[in-house]
Amino acid sequence: MTLRTLRNAIGVAAFGLLTVTACQKSATERKQEARSEMAEQEAKTAEKKSEADQEAVKERAEAAKDIAEANADIAKAKADFKGERDRQLADVDANLGALRQQLTAMKGKATAEMESRVSTLEQERNRIAGELNRMDKVLDANWEQFKKDTGDLIDKLAKDVAQVRDDLNKQT
Repeated sequence: MTLRTLRNAIGVAAFGLLTVTACQKSATERKQEARSEMAEQEAKTAEKKSEADQEAVKERAEAAKDIAEANADIAKAKADFKGERDRQLADVDANLGALRQQLTAMKGKATAEMESRVSTLEQERNRIAGELNRMDKVLDANWEQFKKDTGDLIDKLAKDVAQVRDDLNKQT
């Protein structure tokens, strides 16, 4: 081999070595870049998950606050309703007491029917008071119906007491 050929051979070999080294380096760099990119993606994913978790916690806190406010509103509405119905029952009690006094004052002039009607009204009053006492056990889903039913019962009782009072006044 001549020097020139040898130089060419060495040059080709060196070029080949540089090419192989460059390819290896390039492959190594590509692996490193891929790893870096994967780590970046994992970090972004972790960040998004953290943000989503924080948002979910915030939403749960807001929902809990809304539920607490709704429960407080319902509790207030129930307390207001019970207060109003207790006042109405107190009026009924006063009217029933007046009827009892009137029956007693009639000294035998009152009919057994009137006595019975007043007793029935007193029993109905006690039944309604019992319904109102179970109000705390009424589910929120049934609250409106309960409110309507007990309101109707008290209104009917008040009308019945007024009717008995009118009927009793006619007898005197």
